[in-house]
Amino acid sequence: MTNNNFVEPTDYEEKQDLYDPEDCDLIVLDLNNEEKNDKYTYLKRNDYKEYSGNSFVWESSSKNDFTFLTLFYDGDEKYIVIFPYVGNLILLRKSDNGSWINLKTCVNFNKLKMFDRRGHYVVAKFIHYELQKFNLKMVFSCFCEVVIYEGNLIYKHCDRPLNGYPYSLSFNLLHNIISIHLMDESIITYQNVKKELPDLKYSPLKQNDNFYYTSHYTPNNEMIDYKIQKTIKKIQLEGFKYRDICLFDINFHDRSVDIESEHAIIDGNLIMSTDKYVTFSSLGHRGFDARKGFYFSKMINRSLIRGYIDYPPYVRTQVGTRRSYNLLPENRDLEYKPRSNPDYLSCMKPDITKFKFYGNDDIEIKSDDTEVCYDDLFYVIKFKTELHRVVYDGKEYWNYNNNKNNGFPIKIYFTDYNNDMNVCFNDGKIEKVKIKVLYIKMFKTDEFGNRVMITDKEYKVSKIERDKRLYKLNEGVKCTEIWHYDGEFVWKHKEGDPYPISIVYYYYFRSISIRFESYFFVSVRGIGNLTWGSLIFPIPKHVKLYKLDKIGNKLELNYKDYDFDCNYFGSFIYDLKKNVECVELKFHGETLWKHEQSQPYPHSFDYSVFGASITVYCKTLNVNIDRNNGIWDTEIVVNKPYLMSN
Repeated sequence: MTNNNFVEPTDYEEKQDLYDPEDCDLIVLDLNNEEKNDKYTYLKRNDYKEYSGNSFVWESSSKNDFTFLTLFYDGDEKYIVIFPYVGNLILLRKSDNGSWINLKTCVNFNKLKMFDRRGHYVVAKFIHYELQKFNLKMVFSCFCEVVIYEGNLIYKHCDRPLNGYPYSLSFNLLHNIISIHLMDESIITYQNVKKELPDLKYSPLKQNDNFYYTSHYTPNNEMIDYKIQKTIKKIQLEGFKYRDICLFDINFHDRSVDIESEHAIIDGNLIMSTDKYVTFSSLGHRGFDARKGFYFSKMINRSLIRGYIDYPPYVRTQVGTRRSYNLLPENRDLEYKPRSNPDYLSCMKPDITKFKFYGNDDIEIKSDDTEVCYDDLFYVIKFKTELHRVVYDGKEYWNYNNNKNNGFPIKIYFTDYNNDMNVCFNDGKIEKVKIKVLYIKMFKTDEFGNRVMITDKEYKVSKIERDKRLYKLNEGVKCTEIWHYDGEFVWKHKEGDPYPISIVYYYYFRSISIRFESYFFVSVRGIGNLTWGSLIFPIPKHVKLYKLDKIGNKLELNYKDYDFDCNYFGSFIYDLKKNVECVELKFHGETLWKHEQSQPYPHSFDYSVFGASITVYCKTLNVNIDRNNGIWDTEIVVNKPYLMSN
């Protein structure tokens, strides 16, 4: 008998499914024997203790009473919880005279239904159990979206998204009390489910009632694949509609297309972005992302790396191709000094339609007064008239009046390997002007109530890793809107809500993580889809990092010691700042990791809320800490040299 230990059949963990008792083998569980065999698994969480004697503690009266899971608690009082295939849980308590008393419970797990955010049943693989006397706790390692007990809806994430998903579901087996513990450490308690809740008669929420259904995100209810159709039918059998699930994962790889979207033809030789798609250009690869309201129907002057643009049945909003190295004869004299750029974000090319060229008297130069030629390496604009000024995206980048010594430019050109605008003059001189491309745009409201864009002087941007940018807003700057690729609305401030502290843009997943004082708002477009979906994650209070001060006292790290981010999958990333030496990590008060003198100090931590894992990243090694069935296991992985160099 052990503290907080349990025994389960081997098939239960491997297949997360229960067989009919008629088809099962009979197992007699000996509490004096902790050895594993091929029929059940014994998991020891704390110190092992044995009970003497050979008397029966409990015996099933029929096959329906057979247990598929048994939990033990050994403290000042001793309890056993038995999970039968049919009926209420069985709670046994050891009396003072050594006999075991059967305490009747009202909890029946066959009447408990839990769904994840895909609408699938939460299975045993994503739950572990803990027993504290007569209090039974189910700890989740997944996103539990909806909980139904005895036909009553006792929890729905959409009702309280700011509190986060459930961390655990607890049952007081003696007093029939149910408690739902949420990520922000708030608790929902039901003293008596039958008396407190009506029968489940739920109708779909209206769009305006749902926290996630903002003006930028309207789910397409008509376009759902057959797997989701099965899920919807299953959930409807429980008495409510699929829109009670806040966000299906279909939004992450949604290939449906708005019937009002226009098709766009990709020119494989065009290195610049356009008003229909965004171009990413590197030395070996060319990528294209469709802008909002467009999809790709054809590519000219090139072939795809893989697949075809074929509609229907598939709609392409992201494609890639290899370079052709096609070079026009008239461009052979242009300066070309390519360099490798592993950061894909900096390969995003300026939108050629956002350039404005002005001549004498500040009159915009028309297309008839220019000559455009382009190939796989260059985009060239030759001018037939005097060029006085160049404006990109509303900002002036070049003005003749600033330096008249070189005369008027004869042409400008761009290369495929950077975003320099090369201004060329008659005497052969070239003036290089860096064009700034914005992946996201942030707006605020000025003192007159006008909507104005936040300038780069009002935030600090840093490259925290490849294809990821961190924007830290200056104190007092109140961001009210965030847009992606100009035309894709991501987030808007609501009156009374807090303002963002920082924003992280991650190109690979097309995700934007907005950090507030107590939570993260994470919005993602995903790979190849057309809609933005959003989730909220409260900042965990139970993860503590520590350092030592000058005299050896332990101090908890704060936001000044690390950069903080959260992704769409519920992983919190702590990137330690230079010279910050973390020596200890605690989780719910338990020390999971301590720095050893023989090891390097970590540079970052990754805590996965529902993956039940923590990774400590060091330069030469990683420490993987995983929770399996409530037991924390630690593994040290030495980094390979080629990984250490990146």
